[in-house]
Amino acid sequence: MNSDPLLSRVSWRLTARVTDLRRATLNRVARWCFPTPALTPAQAQMVAELRARGYTTMPLARLDGAGTWRSRLEAPVRAFVDEARTGSSWRTRTPCKLRTPAGRDPVLDFGQHSAMREVVDAFFGLRAKLLYAELWLIHPVGDAGRRASQIWHRDPEDRPVLKSFLYFSEVTAEAGPFEYVPPSRPGLALADLPARVHGELSDRAAKSAVRVICPAWTVMIADTSGLHRGGYASAHERLSATWAYVTPASMYRRRLGDA
Repeated sequence: MNSDPLLSRVSWRLTARVTDLRRATLNRVARWCFPTPALTPAQAQMVAELRARGYTTMPLARLDGAGTWRSRLEAPVRAFVDEARTGSSWRTRTPCKLRTPAGRDPVLDFGQHSAMREVVDAFFGLRAKLLYAELWLIHPVGDAGRRASQIWHRDPEDRPVLKSFLYFSEVTAEAGPFEYVPPSRPGLALADLPARVHGELSDRAAKSAVRVICPAWTVMIADTSGLHRGGYASAHERLSATWAYVTPASMYRRRLGDA
C-alpha cells in the first residue's frame, strides 16, 4: 500500500523549499572558496556518472591508486563481523550497525581520504560535510517483510545528499542490493514521486528503476535524495560501510561516535 501521496509531497516540497533557501546563502561562499581538485581518470568518471544518472560504481583497487586501503580496512571489518555474529542481532536476524568513533578509525578515515572526498566534493562543487560513517552487517531474512530503509524512500538530510558505500562482500540479487530510480532526483521527470512508498512502485517509476549488483570491494556512490531502497537480503548476508555527505546548508548534525 502506498503512503498518502498528497501529504508526502507537501512535506517533501516544504523541506525542499527551506533547504533551497539555506543552500542559496550558506553554500555560495563555500563554492567561491572551493579549489577544484585535480581528479584521476577514475574519479572523473565517477563524478560524470553521478551527474548523469545519480549513481556510480568503481572497484576500490582502481579508486585507491596507492592500493593501501583494503589492507587497512580488513582488520576492523573482521573484528566487527566477529562481534556482530555473537550479538543479539545475529540471533534475531536484525541488521547490525556500528557507528564508527570520532577519533582515529580506518573506516572513518577512508570516508575523509582524498580518494573518496575528491569525488564527493567535485560533485557538490564545495567542501562537503561528512555526517556519519557506519559499518553494517545485514543478515538474510528469507521472505520476511521489508522495513525501514528497505522500503522505497528519499534521504531527507539535503538536496542532493550523497551516500557512499563500500561493499566488503559480493552484492547479488539475494544480498540486499541497492535499488534506485534515477529520474526521481529533484528537477527530473519523476521528482514528483512521494518521499516514501510502501510496497511496489507505479509502472512508470518501475520502468526507470535500476538494481546495483557488484563484486566485493566495490565503491558505490549515489544521490539518495532520489527514491531508493536497499539492504533487503533474502538469502545471503551483506557486509558494507556507509558514509553520508551533505552541503554546509544542511540542518542535520554530524553523527560521529557510538552514541
